[in-house]
Amino acid sequence: AVVTPFEVAYLKPKVDVLFVVNRSVDFIFVMDMILQLFLKVTIETPEGKKYLTSRHQIAKHYLKGWFLIDLVSILPYDVITMTSSSEGLKNLKAFRVVRLLRLIKLIRVLRASRMVQRWENYI
Repeated sequence: AVVTPFEVAYLKPKVDVLFVVNRSVDFIFVMDMILQLFLKVTIETPEGKKYLTSRHQIAKHYLKGWFLIDLVSILPYDVITMTSSSEGLKNLKAFRVVRLLRLIKLIRVLRASRMVQRWENYI
């Protein structure tokens, strides 16, 4: 939770250990996004708890909720910067602001910790 803000603010994108770690985390997040389409979802209704078990219902619920945040958090902004042939794009301050969107990964980490806590309570 400390490395990502520091990386976004001060480090220029390059292929190193941190790059490989970030791509590995991105891969895990992609797998999590796929997994979200197969896990039943508990929702609160006026009648009480309801479980969504249909893949169509689960996908619809996910697309309306966390999907956009999850998608934006895994976009490889640093790869786009590194593969760009334009030196102007690499130094563009607006693109650095877009890189701040990677901080959304921190929201995902908090979400994952809540999920683990629920599993621990369930077991």
